[in-house]
Amino acid sequence: IDKSEFATMALRLGNNLSEHRINEIFCEVKKSKSVKNAEINAEEFDKAVKYLVTKNILMSLEELGISISSLLAMLVFMIVLLLFLFIFIYFGIQAFALGGTFGSIINSIIPCLLYTSPSPRDS
Repeated sequence: IDKSEFATMALRLGNNLSEHRINEIFCEVKKSKSVKNAEINAEEFDKAVKYLVTKNILMSLEELGISISSLLAMLVFMIVLLLFLFIFIYFGIQAFALGGTFGSIINSIIPCLLYTSPSPRDS
């Protein structure tokens, strides 16, 4: 497949590529500095399409103001939040299901908290 056929294929898929962008893709696939009348085979075509899709995804994320580092930060935050949720559930099961000192303390605190909260009768 030569450059013009690749450009036609990309245009039919909704990607209007400039000559510079096509040269960039061909250079990336061929791993060379210049490609004047280069053609790519089926394996290189797969690499070119994957490169094009990856570039489009990164450009879309950039336009939305989302970077890879911010996505990783959100992932780490969500993992920590999920870990805290599991710990909370574990201690809740420990407090109410099993007998022991911890369960006794929690069961003693709950009525005290309910008694100090305003009730509809106080109005």
